[in-house]
Amino acid sequence: MTFKQKIHVDFEKLIIDKLIVQNSIIKDLETSASAETKSTAGDKHETALAMLQIELANELKKREVLNEQKIKLQMLDSSIVCKTIKMGSLILCNGQHYYLSAALGKIVIDELVVFAISEQAPLAKMFFQLALNQKGFYNNLEYNVEAIY
Repeated sequence: MTFKQKIHVDFEKLIIDKLIVQNSIIKDLETSASAETKSTAGDKHETALAMLQIELANELKKREVLNEQKIKLQMLDSSIVCKTIKMGSLILCNGQHYYLSAALGKIVIDELVVFAISEQAPLAKMFFQLALNQKGFYNNLEYNVEAIY
């Protein structure tokens, strides 16, 4: 398994773990909301139920985002070695690795930090304009593309 494939697999595991936690949170909120509907405590009850419903809606949105990120990641073939910078590319810039996939944050693999960024990220947009050994600037920092995988 290549380093890029290891990265891809680890980010897939990260999303699955987040979805498990998210589903648990949603289930707990649904259980709490169900218990609140059985209460007849008046205004206090209605306020608590409304707050639970708002929180549930927020958690459902978070789960939707995670599912979208999972789909984006599943659409990428990590076995392909990219010659140009595009979605699915693993880029080495200034000694730092960036995986153009979904906005998943960072993970550490083999003592190397890897950032997964989406195509909407301003940094990714700058990368798409570059090729191997080209330099670009973002936030007053220079990025030199050292390798594309």
